[in-house]
Amino acid sequence: MREQSQVYDPWYPLCFGTLKGMDFYQDKTYAQAVEAVLADRSTSHYLRERLEHDKLRDPVDAMRDAEILLILAVKREQEVFDEANMMLALAAAEKRDIQ
Repeated sequence: MREQSQVYDPWYPLCFGTLKGMDFYQDKTYAQAVEAVLADRSTSHYLRERLEHDKLRDPVDAMRDAEILLILAVKREQEVFDEANMMLALAAAEKRDIQ
């Protein structure tokens, strides 16, 4: 786990978080990997629906959409963390001013 003092890296989840366990799927076919994800109780309803829907789509189109979703999700996460970091910095500055 990363230390709190480190600068936020939006690609961190792809290396050490959400997708860390994806190595498990490398030795499986697409169908086997999808079934493994669907069998996982922690898989979100959205991801389940998306996987079922993407089975019927052109794989190139599905990949392009997934890449765009990833880029936008990383941007959104970065903005949320940036705002939270700014709020923490403001709160710390106010606390110093009060003392």
